[in-house]
Amino acid sequence: MTHLASEWRDRLWLIPRSTALAMLACASTVALALSAALSTGGHATIDSVQQIYEALSGRSVSWNPPFMSALLQSLGVNNFVGAGISTAVFVAFVCIAFWSVPLLIAFTGRSSRISLPALLACLLLVLNPVLIIYGGIVWKDVLFAALVSMGTAMALLSLGAKAGWARVVFAILAVCIIGILPLVRQQGWVIGPVLLALPVLAMAWTGSWTTRRRVVFSLAMILVCVLAHSWGRHWSGSLISGSEGQEMSVGFRSIQSFDLAGMEAFSRDGPLVGLGASPEALEELQQHYTPERIDFLGLTPSLKALLSSRQETLAADWLNAIMEHPSAYLTHRGEVLKALFGGHSAGACLPVHFGIDGFDHQLNPLGLVRGSDVIDIHLFKLSIPLFETPIFKHWFYLGILIAMALLILVHRRGRTRIALLVVGGSTALFYLSFVPTAIACDFRYLFPAIPTLTMMAAAYFFGWSEFSQQEEKIP
Repeated sequence: MTHLASEWRDRLWLIPRSTALAMLACASTVALALSAALSTGGHATIDSVQQIYEALSGRSVSWNPPFMSALLQSLGVNNFVGAGISTAVFVAFVCIAFWSVPLLIAFTGRSSRISLPALLACLLLVLNPVLIIYGGIVWKDVLFAALVSMGTAMALLSLGAKAGWARVVFAILAVCIIGILPLVRQQGWVIGPVLLALPVLAMAWTGSWTTRRRVVFSLAMILVCVLAHSWGRHWSGSLISGSEGQEMSVGFRSIQSFDLAGMEAFSRDGPLVGLGASPEALEELQQHYTPERIDFLGLTPSLKALLSSRQETLAADWLNAIMEHPSAYLTHRGEVLKALFGGHSAGACLPVHFGIDGFDHQLNPLGLVRGSDVIDIHLFKLSIPLFETPIFKHWFYLGILIAMALLILVHRRGRTRIALLVVGGSTALFYLSFVPTAIACDFRYLFPAIPTLTMMAAAYFFGWSEFSQQEEKIP
């Protein structure tokens, strides 16, 4: 009787691999189709429209990295195809990346049966409304998320492959994608070197090769990554002129200005007083300062004029201020991170965007019309109840990352553990990169972690492993 009860419990609790994969494939297909349909061809904010306009004009008009603008140009914006077609292709690419990657990694897993809770966790992550909504928004953060997910997946496929040629092909694909990450978003400089370790390890762990061959191919992967980055920079610069690295210089100045204002807001006699801030500037700061976004500086003309006059010495002013007012700096940065990770109202942190927004002089040449149609308005109303739930709070995804790391530490061994922890470590570094650099709490900034966490869950629960450990029993 006990044996019969145990058998039925196992049947209900443990799902055959084929059934679990079929359910994950169905969920992925539904999510992909739904995201593409709800995109209505691609939602775009002012930032998005600026990059589409750059694609049309061939010249940078913002401080965004030019790679995405060059990509949109290649998709047809500047070849009489029109902005609508190129954004639709952009959405299609992103959606395919978001939902094919976890499914592909799950298919390479070797668990014969999947526990019901594990399967439900994977299904919930794949059907996450945030992922479905963001798949339809034309943002560089979304493109970055898709590329990080794809590059990591190619690296894991390389590590899991038996044949040497397959390991090399997947590794080359991985390093080419990793090489262009810094060209899409500056955080690529932080996580790129960590992710590069995966294809390098794939070459170093190819047991059928001689030591010399493993060393040569490991070094070759680094070289290919550098070449891919150099090519991407040259290619995007040849299509979109006028950037000249301002995405980095303007970014640093924005951080420094934001921090100087924040330190003054949390101290009675702060750095701006020492720089000669007028009573009007200090009054403006007290009225408009918020740790939620740097945009408040647009409402403080006297303060903005002071900071603009210090552009040549801004970096030195910033460093001196941190040394002299460490408590105010930490308080300011703590409040910024609290807002970024979901400690403030989601409404102030741009949780979603539906429709088209931008400047008329940029929208008109693109044939785009500002506004939201009936579908967009309805989608926004449906989304509002979700804004204050955990799925729109990044502390929730940070918690998932910590839980996944603990599960991997306990239940995976050797090379498989190392590889999966490298993926988790890159995500942790991505989060940490915003500790000193965040200048707004928009939900999209940390969004790239979500597709990666979805892939990590598929890899863990479906039993992905490095090739040399594929004969070992999975706990």
